[in-house]
Amino acid sequence: MVKSHKKSLLINSALSAFLIAGALTISTPKTAEAGVTLSLKGGVVMFENGGAGDGLDFELDYEAGYAAAIAIGYDLPMLPIKVEVEYLYQSAKIDEISNPPAGFTALSTFSGDATVNALMANAYVNLPIPLLKPYIGLGVGGANVNYSSISTDSMQLFDESSTHFAYQGMVGILFSVPVLPLELMAEYRYFATTDAESTADVVNTNFDIPFASHLALLGARVEF
Repeated sequence: MVKSHKKSLLINSALSAFLIAGALTISTPKTAEAGVTLSLKGGVVMFENGGAGDGLDFELDYEAGYAAAIAIGYDLPMLPIKVEVEYLYQSAKIDEISNPPAGFTALSTFSGDATVNALMANAYVNLPIPLLKPYIGLGVGGANVNYSSISTDSMQLFDESSTHFAYQGMVGILFSVPVLPLELMAEYRYFATTDAESTADVVNTNFDIPFASHLALLGARVEF
């Protein structure tokens, strides 16, 4: 009888220990694992209207453009943080020039485009919300801003390419694809550089061009 009681007590103790261990396993968050990722993104970009300078008061107005990005990233172990190196391309055509300099006021058709090639270092933080996983991020780097043949039908206003300090902020959501090491994402980001300097060819006047853009991107990220 005593032996049977001891055996029952041992079984109950083992079962209790198993249940407690199981509960701790379920309630303890999974430790983040380090991993290398490849991200591809693409979408629509809107360049902010801009243009200013000594004796000039004009704005470049843009059509909607497109953007694409590729990045190699790394998930930091034990932390909800990802770091990455990214190449970002943006392009949009000039729609019109508001308040053009003297000599352009009688002309209504403008042409040219602006493109941006940027190399950025980004850091993202994943927010602790399940299912659709939101994230925020910041990035800094360098960008070459190229204004190509900004002109009218008969006269060129300026043509400029220069490299500047760039920065950006991102907010988005991730969706993990079941079974696969793949995440889909939707993202908004704001991108800007320090002002570019140029000279209006017709009036031979120096001016600054502030550059900023708004991007709506869709993408995918695979982990290796």
